[in-house]
Amino acid sequence: MPAGETLLEEFMREAAMTDPPPELEWFVALAYYKLGATLSVLAKRNRRQVEPDPSLELAGQTVPPTLERGLQLLRD
Repeated sequence: MPAGETLLEEFMREAAMTDPPPELEWFVALAYYKLGATLSVLAKRNRRQVEPDPSLELAGQTVPPTLERGLQLLRD
């Protein structure tokens, strides 16, 4: 995955923008929220399996810090 700066530069180039959009923190916070939701669904489905995958259980443990990071971006 490219770095955030690289993605922003590419977006600005494609959109013919000279200045970055203001206040991108909300968008990054939304991405953290969506990631947390996806991880929680994967962990839930994994826990319902006869033989759960330990790596997906580990992914489920990352949900709280993922959501907290998104909230922190909105607070700052």
